[in-house]
Amino acid sequence: MTDVPPSQFTPEALNFRCTGCGACCGEFWINVTDTDVRRLVQHTGMGAMELVEFASPRVVESEPEEDGWVPFGPDTNERGLMTLKTDEETSVCQFLQDDGLCGVYEARPLACRLYPWDRDYPTAHTSRIGIEIFTEECPYETDGSNDQEALEALFDQDDEEREAYEARIETWRRLGAPDDPILFLRFLRLPLGSSTPSVNPGAAPTDPEPARTSPESASPPAAQPAPGG
Repeated sequence: MTDVPPSQFTPEALNFRCTGCGACCGEFWINVTDTDVRRLVQHTGMGAMELVEFASPRVVESEPEEDGWVPFGPDTNERGLMTLKTDEETSVCQFLQDDGLCGVYEARPLACRLYPWDRDYPTAHTSRIGIEIFTEECPYETDGSNDQEALEALFDQDDEEREAYEARIETWRRLGAPDDPILFLRFLRLPLGSSTPSVNPGAAPTDPEPARTSPESASPPAAQPAPGG
């Protein structure tokens, strides 16, 4: 990971305060990493198949070169984005409670923790943190007080975890990228079903040996995560 220069903060970024409307929990595909999923597994006792689904390019507006896309076969269109599973009836995040608050707030993914802050790089030696709202409505307030160092550290953590996840996706690609999302979850060494795992959410797995990730070495699952939505 390259060194990130200290960021300049816009006034809105420093003073943003969420009012808990829940709009961002129902209008986005929440792109998660395997480390995000481990934190949720430890917090909820749920398995990866209950926590994530794989959204296809047909339903997610994204550029092909954007991070997070997992290949499932040789065709570039055979890929999926690992996202938080949504409620089948409402299509919003399954952890959004009736009161509009997050049911897994302490273990929510970094993408959720960082929204709506955004870090960009106006020049090679400067970075800037502002806010970027993507929901149709967001009744936020600007009377908050946000910790600059804490926000910067969250962005650095997100960069590090996503780089590690991308490296594992690349290893999956080199191993042949079987057309099976369940095998990908096995490849990441994530528990598939409900349990009470004793895992360290900060400990990333080493790259599995090919024998452990080949279709022949894994028991066929009963079902696969459905495409997003």
